[in-house]
Amino acid sequence: MINLLITNKLQKGLSLIELMIAMAIVGIIGTIALPTYQDYVETSKRAVLTENMGSIRLFQEERRLSRGAYIAGTYDHTNPNASGGLTELIGWAPQTDIDEVTYVVDNVTTTGFRITATHSDGTVESKTF
Repeated sequence: MINLLITNKLQKGLSLIELMIAMAIVGIIGTIALPTYQDYVETSKRAVLTENMGSIRLFQEERRLSRGAYIAGTYDHTNPNASGGLTELIGWAPQTDIDEVTYVVDNVTTTGFRITATHSDGTVESKTF
């Protein structure tokens, strides 16, 4: 009995079984966490697109009140200050340049317009106002 206690005290490190159990637990946590994180990223991206489209709408409404009409235009993240772009036409630019998104205002009528936001990864959000 004393020999068994001494042997247990001298044992250091993890056994292969303990290591395999730890790896299995990490794997299970990873398979649960990764899809949740990806959904979070996608939801956040769509929220930014929607928020920016709402901001463009406000700038368009301000322009309609001051000049009498909405205007079509594009905001291209690769050339934000392009001639005829939304920055020049209505003074709008996103709060951050981190997002690689192109915004297009088209289907302009006297009563409304459509905004289409296209992220570089292919995510598209469109709203008609």
